[in-house]
Amino acid sequence: MNKKPIENLIKCFTVAFFILFVSCKKKNNLNFIENNTTIDSGFVRRVEKNRGILTLKNFAGDYYVYSWCPLIQNKSLPSWIKEKEVREISDIDAPYKIFKMKNENFFSIIKNADTLKFKIEDDKGSN
Repeated sequence: MNKKPIENLIKCFTVAFFILFVSCKKKNNLNFIENNTTIDSGFVRRVEKNRGILTLKNFAGDYYVYSWCPLIQNKSLPSWIKEKEVREISDIDAPYKIFKMKNENFFSIIKNADTLKFKIEDDKGSN
C-alpha cells in the first residue's frame, strides 16, 4: 500500500487546522475599547469590518469596537449625520479622530468638525 496519499492528506489537514487556529482571533487578544480605556487623541485612518467587530486602524496601534455601538448624542445632529442616517459607529467612514476618558461608558469621534458620542457595547449588545 502506498503511504504517500495518506501522508499528503494528513499534511493538508494539519496545515488547514493550523491556518484556521491562527486566523481565529479571540476577544482577549484584541485591544477592545472598554470603560477603563483612555484614548488621548487617536487618528483613525482606516476601518476594517469583520464579523461585527470594527478594527480602527490608528498610527499608534489598533482599537476594536463592536459595530453596533449606538450614537448617543442628544444635541441637534449635523445635517450630514441626518442625511446618512447614522445610528451606530459602523455608519461612520474614516478618517476621523477618536478620544475617550477613563471610566466613561462612551467614546467620542470628531469628523467634519462635529463631535459624536457612541456608547460602548459588549459582545451581547449591552454594556
